[in-house]
Amino acid sequence: MMQNNHDVMPLFSTPVYVSSLKLDKNTLSSVKNSEFYRMSSDTGWITENTYFLDQEIYKDLKSSILQSVNSYVYDVLCIDKKIEAVITTSWVTVHDRGDYASMHEHGNSLFSGVFYIDCPDDDESVFLLDSPYKHNIFPTAICPVPVAWNIFNATQWQLSPKTGDLYIFPSGLLHATTQCTSDLKRYCLAFNVFLKGELTNANSTLKNPINQLILK
Repeated sequence: MMQNNHDVMPLFSTPVYVSSLKLDKNTLSSVKNSEFYRMSSDTGWITENTYFLDQEIYKDLKSSILQSVNSYVYDVLCIDKKIEAVITTSWVTVHDRGDYASMHEHGNSLFSGVFYIDCPDDDESVFLLDSPYKHNIFPTAICPVPVAWNIFNATQWQLSPKTGDLYIFPSGLLHATTQCTSDLKRYCLAFNVFLKGELTNANSTLKNPINQLILK
């Protein structure tokens, strides 16, 4: 019998960076003592400060997160290091039992991240990512049932976070968090990233770029 030797390329995939960080007890305590208010959606709490990582007390945490951001931008996406990745806004959310984050994306941003500062061991919630290409393989009305889900046929992917987990992804990728199932609070830090420098079309054959953007 002839063997079916083959390879499959995850062409034009959406890269999701998965890493982990450690947070010392003093920083964790400081985060938990921050000013929070109940969101109008009544699905969780959020810090009043939306430039959370700019505070001096969190400079080491910001530096650690930025190292992961740089790894994503320069090592994974191979963006020219002349272009600087900067964290713009950042904030902390708190979820009690039953709280959740509905499916959403982040505006005015290129990349976004979520750092699970404190995730209770008995919390069975998951971090959901919605496929932007869900109708690329099959049109909407055609729904063959797969016998197994994988990164090629899935229309949604879920991750089971634990304390210290860090996810970075394109800001336009729809994502959500299901309901917290623990009696203990779940603390997450979210942030947005933009690029500074000369942005232009690398494939242009023109002498002078017409789609150029310089951010300082």
